[in-house]
Amino acid sequence: MTIGKRWPSVVRTWWRRHRETVLRAAVLVMAVFAVEMLAGEFRRLVFSPRPEGAVDLKLRHTEVERWFSGLPVYSALRDAVYPPATYSLLWPLIGWLPLGPVRILWATTAIVALGGMTLLTNHQCRPTTVTESVFAALMVVSINAIGLTTGNGQLLLHVLPALLGGILILHGSRRTWWNEWLAALLLLFSLVKPNGSAPFFWIVLFLPRRWRAKLAVAAGYIAATFVAVGFQPSGLKALLGQWLSRASAVGARDGYGHLGILCAALGVDNWLLPGSLVVLLGLGAWTFRHRRCDLWILLGVAGIVARIWTYHHLYDDILVVFPMVALFRQAKRLGLGNTSDLQAGLLLGLILTTTLTPTRLYYMWPRPWPLLFSATHVMVWFAVLVFLLQEAQRKRTSPVEAIGGPETSPVR
Repeated sequence: MTIGKRWPSVVRTWWRRHRETVLRAAVLVMAVFAVEMLAGEFRRLVFSPRPEGAVDLKLRHTEVERWFSGLPVYSALRDAVYPPATYSLLWPLIGWLPLGPVRILWATTAIVALGGMTLLTNHQCRPTTVTESVFAALMVVSINAIGLTTGNGQLLLHVLPALLGGILILHGSRRTWWNEWLAALLLLFSLVKPNGSAPFFWIVLFLPRRWRAKLAVAAGYIAATFVAVGFQPSGLKALLGQWLSRASAVGARDGYGHLGILCAALGVDNWLLPGSLVVLLGLGAWTFRHRRCDLWILLGVAGIVARIWTYHHLYDDILVVFPMVALFRQAKRLGLGNTSDLQAGLLLGLILTTTLTPTRLYYMWPRPWPLLFSATHVMVWFAVLVFLLQEAQRKRTSPVEAIGGPETSPVR
């Protein structure tokens, strides 16, 4: 037997002997990261008087105030990169209070959102021991993007649990009127940040039946758009044009690890919008072809595509939670019983290592360090993406795991 054939067996043997020790050590490290990071970031969100305290929440608060006061937003504010419907969807949270109470309300809802996301992903990881359960929970709350999103008052921390909750409700076998409307409400709110949530809607679209929920989300988003337009002097066409122009300009110069940065580096900034559409449509075609695949493989692929298809920054690395859960489930499926599970475990360790890297290092040293930081993260994402794509191609899942749930048969 060659070394190449023996080494997976050696790793499996070592893992079975030292699994609990490794997991406990990882839990300890991740817990220290989580406590130190979240304590500081919630303090920055609520109390910091410095400009970086709740920086994105301040921007959104200003945008919503101006929008519903009839003042120009896209032409006046450099960072106004969200479509009109976003401001209607944000108003119930931040549009009716001054900034101080808004920071407190946002922190309170952030705690609820973080708890909801942790519970949902923990349940989906299917832990069988206390150590596994704690590890799965810390896998979410310890990554640096969670802290940065919290301290900035960014939207994804609120968006992802709503998005995941809506998809899981529709994917479940219970088909009640109440479930579908609750899922529709959650999915509609997730569109408050469409550059993070839109790729996942291919999964929603290709769920069998569930048309009431799908139509409710579409009708709700259209209604939110027209409500927002009613408060601005410009018409819908002009506002959409201003939004696309502003979003394209920001996407070509800011952020890291996304298609816009690549287009800017190649000197083809005007390719950003068509390139993003091509990537999004490509994901749609792939999702349709693999619509009966394991739901979490679909979510994992959508998470990586959502991270790279258009403008995102360090705080949006929270999207890699989806592929992390997919890898955890795969690595645990047979307890590293085959080469595929071993690869999933190694990739999970690799992606955890990169997500635990302090994001402040991105700014700490001059070039080429930011490029090295970015390249390392992007290479890990692509390695995970390739693995998930291969798994989707290789597997023929059971009906229960298929996107349509128990009533859907695998493709023959």
